[in-house]
Amino acid sequence: MAQQTGSTLLVTAMIADTAGTSERGARATPVSDTSTTDALGRGDAPRDDRGGITDPSFLELRLLTSRHSTVPTRMPVTAYRDMYIVDLRAGWTLTSNGFLSVEYAPSVVPLAVSTRNPREYVPTATSGCVSGKDCASFTTLDIRTIPYYSNAYGFGVTPVGFQLRIFRSSPVQLLTYANGGALWFTQRIPDPDATRFNFTAELGAAVQVNIPNSLGLVLGYSWHHTSNGGTGHVNPGINSRALSIGIVARRDRWPLSPSGPRPIAPGRELRT
Repeated sequence: MAQQTGSTLLVTAMIADTAGTSERGARATPVSDTSTTDALGRGDAPRDDRGGITDPSFLELRLLTSRHSTVPTRMPVTAYRDMYIVDLRAGWTLTSNGFLSVEYAPSVVPLAVSTRNPREYVPTATSGCVSGKDCASFTTLDIRTIPYYSNAYGFGVTPVGFQLRIFRSSPVQLLTYANGGALWFTQRIPDPDATRFNFTAELGAAVQVNIPNSLGLVLGYSWHHTSNGGTGHVNPGINSRALSIGIVARRDRWPLSPSGPRPIAPGRELRT
């Protein structure tokens, strides 16, 4: 009986020693984990590009140019203007999946230029009123412009901006966007009886090509509208078909290691 009890104790001791050795080995050997971890090594951090109010998904510096934008005027011909806009956009991801994302992208406009704006119109009586006769019935005006044009410079904001990003995980991405804001110019545009303050609207599409160092190049085409919304004596409006080019600084949050799964953080060794 004593011999059987001793054998039982010996087997129990051997099992306990083997279990302790396995546990120490597991603690000393880190394992690979395909899940992402946060800065504190807590794991399960979301791999997305959403940030806080001071941490946008991207920043973009864009130049928008339009040549020969049509402007309806009180003259018997259609006038043309060139429009140049520089804006700085910031974007926050509202929702996303592996294929597309919806982003809020407002912007500030430090510089806008509208060319060839007339300073003054001069109304004169229509021909047909013969000297010495009653001309009271001739009320139609022949609008003539003083041949003096100048460029108008402005600035503004675009607080309404939404963008749909397609193929968001690809190096080449498609963008569609809609923006709305306001600009203030140094003179009334595009007519002397219009206003300095104007509303803007833009609809467009672009292609973004990502390049190294978290940068991207954006080429776009858009329809851009500028008008005072009926707040001036006249409201001709400027409709521009614009080309744009921009440089984007991307924010890649919690990226996976390019070489594959990365070791889990210290302190999270697998325990058996």
